[in-house]
Amino acid sequence: MHNDDFDSFTGMLDTVSGMISRGRYTPSADHAAVFFEALRPFTLPQVSAAFTAHVRDPERGKFAPTPADVIAQIVAVSPSDGRPGVEEAWAMLPAGEGDTVVWTAEMAEAHAACAPLLAEGDRIAARMTFKEVYAKAVTRNVSAAQPVKWQASLGWDMEKRKRVLMAAVKEGKLAAIEARKECPALPLTRADKLALPAPDPARRESLREKVTGLAHAKSKEDPADPKAWARELKRRDEAGESMTLEQREAYKRALHYASDEGQLFAAFTPIPNECLPPAMRRPS
Repeated sequence: MHNDDFDSFTGMLDTVSGMISRGRYTPSADHAAVFFEALRPFTLPQVSAAFTAHVRDPERGKFAPTPADVIAQIVAVSPSDGRPGVEEAWAMLPAGEGDTVVWTAEMAEAHAACAPLLAEGDRIAARMTFKEVYAKAVTRNVSAAQPVKWQASLGWDMEKRKRVLMAAVKEGKLAAIEARKECPALPLTRADKLALPAPDPARRESLREKVTGLAHAKSKEDPADPKAWARELKRRDEAGESMTLEQREAYKRALHYASDEGQLFAAFTPIPNECLPPAMRRPS
């Protein structure tokens, strides 16, 4: 609220408190000023709706409201700074270990409290525990003027992780650089691309030469027998030539494939060139 809202706020406070106390409430400028400062982080419409909710509350509504009562009513619906309401927060919890979730510090705290109950399959008790802990945590942090803090809890499913983190960046919950730290496979945004360093001509030329060399070596292979290298290793092994375990496993793995895809796979040496016998090494 802003200073211009003070008179409207004082009017609501006096009306609600006077009604609940049946006329025993005595308006006080000092009392109203303290009350107003405690609720300053919220908007006037939020405070007005909270006063109405307090009057309707079968338990809290029996007593004149305190700042904590009003904040609790606001939190039950939705805080002012983007924190989810209690029900929304519960619905956002991950369904299993494969799910990634971007949640607030209060959600993480409440989930830790109810996790043992979820593990036992008691969702009713877990939900009640979550709501109680979450509401208290939000009330505590909002009252202390702590801003909302979104953070990622990663699941093992990589595709879900990418979708959730991308959505969090789009919604402004996470910065793109923070999301990419959690999942380097995320696509670069336009801003990220503009921030990339200029291309290094020397490195580009080095890569080009390596690709050219690989293509040249590939062109020398016998297209009629893409597994020639594996057959040669097998022949040498059966002739009693000393073989490393890596060489022996490589030719056996390559010769195991019989399909066209297998032949395509076998056409590339699946072990480093330097691990081949000297006579079989490709020219560098």
